[in-house]
Amino acid sequence: MNFIKSWAFTVVTGSLICTLIEFVLPECHQKRIANTVLNVFFILCILYPFKKFEIQKNFNFFKLDEQKIENKLESRFKFVAKKNIANQIKIFLEKNGAKAKSIIIHINESARPPVTCEIIFEEGVENKKILSEKIKNEFKINCYIKLLS
Repeated sequence: MNFIKSWAFTVVTGSLICTLIEFVLPECHQKRIANTVLNVFFILCILYPFKKFEIQKNFNFFKLDEQKIENKLESRFKFVAKKNIANQIKIFLEKNGAKAKSIIIHINESARPPVTCEIIFEEGVENKKILSEKIKNEFKINCYIKLLS
């Protein structure tokens, strides 16, 4: 309702200003130019509240909460970090002659160390304790190895 009141007030005010200026101008060639300028001014008076409303609507639509942005960046960073760590472990395992079915990375900032990995093998691994220690020493993370039966 405020929008309609604001729009009506702007249109009435604009028309009064245009009318007053038109009465004050003398009859001459410049009056045609002044009328054109006044007509453009009046059209802008009619359209201005719509533009203001549209800008406010778009601004509120795109207004982002800083905490949401920070959380999205943090989750994206963790996703990329997990993927990179998993790829590095996969390459390390292949160099050591082991092939993992899946590598799951957990990041918990309150834990020490904050990164742990869970490696699942489909086939038996020669010595999973030695492999787990190698990964722990190489990447400075705790590693848990599971075998699927």
